[in-house]
Amino acid sequence: MIKKEDIVTEEQQAEYNEQLKQWDALYKYVKFQILKYEEKQNIPSNIILALKGLTCGKTIYKTDKNNMIEYSYDTILRTFQATRLDIERGIHGKTFKSELQKFLYICKIVENKINDVYLRMKKVKQCAVQAENVDLSCHYYSGAEYQTKSKDTKTNKRLEELW
Repeated sequence: MIKKEDIVTEEQQAEYNEQLKQWDALYKYVKFQILKYEEKQNIPSNIILALKGLTCGKTIYKTDKNNMIEYSYDTILRTFQATRLDIERGIHGKTFKSELQKFLYICKIVENKINDVYLRMKKVKQCAVQAENVDLSCHYYSGAEYQTKSKDTKTNKRLEELW
């Protein structure tokens, strides 16, 4: 993840803008689809830290440099989308002491599936690269073409009036 103060080149700026778009999509999905908040409600900061903690595999996000895992916001969003039914079934009928406790429970459901989604996304990218690199120049078709046996075409005289 690129931080705003680390930006030096235009490429880094473009990557940072892409991360902001991914974060915005994730934030909106969690706000409206998972937590079912209204437009005027904001997600509390402790829940945002828990959401950002998923990027580095921790319960709450901390800004230490020795994170061994770094998932993108897009991967987390896709994991939320893939586990939405599991989340709804998991929280249905349960009572939680606070919103944070409820969200941490949701994060544990997502955390269990995030690596599977990451591996699927990685495999899709690899397949796309392999598909682009396929050399089709050696493949050609030299099959037989249809040849009529007779030059005479028979027509039914009773059906000629229809055409």
